Amino acid sequence: MSKAISIDKIIEAILDGIDESMNIYQKWSGGEWLWNAPEYLITVKIAENIANLDGNKYITLEDNVDYILDVSNAKGKGQVSDLARTNGRSDIVLWWAGGTPRAIIEVKNAVFRLDKIAQDIDRIQEVLKSKKLDTSLQFGLIAFYIDRGYKNGNAKENIKKRIYKIHSEIKETYPDLSCELVFREKDIINNDNDAWSPVVFLLKVK
Repeated sequence: MSKAISIDKIIEAILDGIDESMNIYQKWSGGEWLWNAPEYLITVKIAENIANLDGNKYITLEDNVDYILDVSNAKGKGQVSDLARTNGRSDIVLWWAGGTPRAIIEVKNAVFRLDKIAQDIDRIQEVLKSKKLDTSLQFGLIAFYIDRGYKNGNAKENIKKRIYKIHSEIKETYPDLSCELVFREKDIINNDNDAWSPVVFLLKVK
């Protein structure tokens, strides 16, 4: 009998999805980088890669946050924080095979600063904190594509520094969350004047 998919495999599938999005969009567009593409391209490729993993699960796209809180048993007697933005939608929801939500995945394109993903982290934190001992929700993921050009070169190293900076800022800004960083270093492009990377932050309530 197949088991629930490991978090490591889910993260690898997400990184694969971002990689494939970059490759596909460059092919379609004649060389344009992924930051020019619509965000939903990345979302769909990530969802496709997770769906193709062996294991018990199913996924939905653009599910209502209030509904997710309800079916995950994450609603307490008090009002849910406005930071959860319960009238909004989560990009991808990963479900347990039994029919309850396991994880929320928020996807972003062209991220270079914390403020681009701060609202998504706020939402994940509030959703995971809500009745955390009773909810079926296990973790949240922030997935994004980052790139940058540097006239003086050393782009690959500068991109890494930027990713680590965002990670450090998350840990400082959200002390109630554990945040694990996973990303892939890509080959040097244009004599190391341009670089890009797929990035995932795994978020759990402490």
